[in-house]
Amino acid sequence: MEVIAMSEEIVRADRSYRRKFFTWHAIFTLLGAAVIVSGLPWLEEYLRQANPKTAAGILKGWFIFAFLSIIPIALYMLSLGRKVITHERIPLPGAKVIIDTRPIVGQKARLRGRVLVGISLLLIALGLSGALFTPYMLDKITSEEAKIKRPAHPLQETALPRSP
Repeated sequence: MEVIAMSEEIVRADRSYRRKFFTWHAIFTLLGAAVIVSGLPWLEEYLRQANPKTAAGILKGWFIFAFLSIIPIALYMLSLGRKVITHERIPLPGAKVIIDTRPIVGQKARLRGRVLVGISLLLIALGLSGALFTPYMLDKITSEEAKIKRPAHPLQETALPRSP
């Protein structure tokens, strides 16, 4: 009987899992594209017709949502990275794969797990700071104090040609 080393082991792809994965990926991609194509023109027109405070509030909400939506993905990556560090193996034992995969084990797997943990912590920090900082900056930009109180310097008008 021949002994196969861990580095010679190959995790075989699960065809039904691959089919499900790519089917759902295609469905969500098409659904997202349809929402963007049909919803973006409507949103642009609505924002143009809305008063500036309402438009700024809507944009603020979208920015907060966009930044906070990074956090669940980062938490999953954090969990995955910690599991990789614990098991010292990528893919994790018992995990399904979509292509034939040679496992990464030992120190290399631990290093990749630490990289996943580091990136996930950076993404969490980015999501939280963006969700907190962007509304602050939008409020600062749209506030009454931010508006110019005096006319521009007369020479500034000659710096750029006027459009017809």
